Amino acid sequence: VFPPIVEIDEARREAEGRISISEGPRTFVRRVEYPGLAALDPERECALELAWSIDLEGIVRDADSGAALVSACVTGAGQEARTDSAGRFRLSGFRSGLRSEVCAAATGYAPARLEVFLRGPEAQTLELTLRPARTLELEVVDRESGQPLEGATLRAFSGAGPLLATTDAHGRAALSVAAGQPLEIELAHAQCFSSDWTWTP
Repeated sequence: VFPPIVEIDEARREAEGRISISEGPRTFVRRVEYPGLAALDPERECALELAWSIDLEGIVRDADSGAALVSACVTGAGQEARTDSAGRFRLSGFRSGLRSEVCAAATGYAPARLEVFLRGPEAQTLELTLRPARTLELEVVDRESGQPLEGATLRAFSGAGPLLATTDAHGRAALSVAAGQPLEIELAHAQCFSSDWTWTP
């Protein structure tokens, strides 16, 4: 059973930001919160450093036409949002001073991933562009027997980040990729040697 939560107000904090808790012999710091900052859950006695909790807002566009994309899915910091009629989105909970990944996806487009480095406390803006997708269909067979290979793993790497697919019982798999971007494709199977190649759709 955890001891009760003790709220430390301004009067109990020293000028250097130090606090002292003397509610009993078994008092634990379970969670530290401050308005506008990300919470911290310390495991033991330690120096507590809180980071700004930042909102990220932006717009998702078609990479070719520049048109705003409606109902695109944007994820990051454990949050998910859909773009509105103007292609705009807003996510919260990003920690200041840490690198985070933001992903965007929309029907008919190849997904995009972008690494961001945010500094608080103000909300920051971001523009994401999606390229129209092409469906890359592959069939994997055993070189000697010509039989399809089920369970082969395909990893494709491009500027949008890694894509992953596994072949079905017919040795087939499909990837949604951005047209015109070079792909580095890796193929692996438990019973075969791995291989890789570069291809531009």
